[in-house]
Amino acid sequence: MKNSEYRDKLEKSLKRYFDLEYDKKIKDFKFDIVGKFYQRSSKYMLFREAEIYAFQTNEYIFYNMIDKSFNTDNIKSYYDFLNENVNELIDINEEHMSTIITFLFSTTDKLDEDTIKAVQKFKFHKNFKFGLRGWVDARIFIVNPLTEDICTNKFGRGEEKKFLFNENV
Repeated sequence: MKNSEYRDKLEKSLKRYFDLEYDKKIKDFKFDIVGKFYQRSSKYMLFREAEIYAFQTNEYIFYNMIDKSFNTDNIKSYYDFLNENVNELIDINEEHMSTIITFLFSTTDKLDEDTIKAVQKFKFHKNFKFGLRGWVDARIFIVNPLTEDICTNKFGRGEEKKFLFNENV
């Protein structure tokens, strides 16, 4: 599968659950697709107006096609981007519970071992007000649609099938 075919399948898959934006620029970063998913759950007594509590869980997906110039410096720059801008990316309010941020990259080029190790070591977790206003975790995936290889960090393990569009799976 070509990179462009992968992008089309990803877009079709995400459309069901995510609000999508295309060619979105955030600070110095440009993303091919940005997906946003918001869920609000609440508990109430007898009437919806008598709400006892409510909480929000959100997920953001930032997707880009990359080439062989992608390396460990790029991984670090995405970590720095999150660290510096997380408060602007996420609406932290009294109902916020958790947010997952996913960086997804597709490439038909072979990645070097240092980049793969940097992806595997990528870790981002941040609490807001000691966890009382929730937390954010980040995962990162690099997919090669030709070979159907996928590389992820620890937080992304177990979620690889979501981003491999193999008909045999």
